[in-house]
This record gives sequence, C-alpha cells and structure tokens, in this order.
Amino acid sequence: MASSVTGTSKNVLRRKKSSLSEIRVTLLGDRDVGKSALVVRFITKRYIVDYDKGSDSKYKHELIVDADTVLFEILDSSSPITLNIKRFDFASHVTDLFLVLYSITDRQSYLYVRNFLKHLVMLKGKGVARFNRVS
Repeated sequence: MASSVTGTSKNVLRRKKSSLSEIRVTLLGDRDVGKSALVVRFITKRYIVDYDKGSDSKYKHELIVDADTVLFEILDSSSPITLNIKRFDFASHVTDLFLVLYSITDRQSYLYVRNFLKHLVMLKGKGVARFNRVS
C-alpha cells in the first residue's frame, strides 16, 4: 500500500513501486457535503452544479503518479443504504482508501462523520473491518 515518511515539518506519502497500479477509493459522508463535486473536479478539473442524487456512482480515472500510470476506481456513495452508518457493508466495499467528507458549514455532517468513524473503530475492534490510519 502506501508508506508514511515523516519529514521535518509534514508527513509525505510515497507509493511503493509496483504495489499499486490501481487504487480503489470510496467517498463517504452525509448528503450534500460535496462528494460528487470533489470527484468530478478531480477527474475533469471542472465544477458542475447538478449531480444525480440517491444512487452510488462509480468512476475510473488514470493519473501519472511517480512516473507510473495509476488507475483510480472511485465509488461516490450517495444511496440511502450506503449512507446509513449501521447498515454500511464493509465486506462488499473492497477499497484501498476511504475519504470521509463533511461540510465545514454543516455541523450535522460533521456529527455524521464522527459517528461513522466511531462505528468503524467499533467494527475494527470486533474484527469486522480492517484498516490502517494515515495522518
């Protein structure tokens, strides 16, 4: 996966050569926090106002990282089942990276993320979810 290298003033992530030519990313967060906007901006470098709400979307995007082509497979979670903290099925979401988003202008979205992360830690303690935290 990725290793963390601590510099003098910040953490730097470096990808291990040949270990990841494909990165599966899952975006999580409450409704209307900008998950789709972030994905579309990453892929197209544009901002689009209207998005399809209520269903999960999958995207693929190639990017050059450390002189290697990396394929990003991105799941933008928007369906009611995916957004439900207690019903989220980690086993069916094979992913290398969770991006957990909230809006700085919506306290409820922050509380959603906080509860989601608490639920993740609980599942990890039960052996249901396995993850490494990278700061």
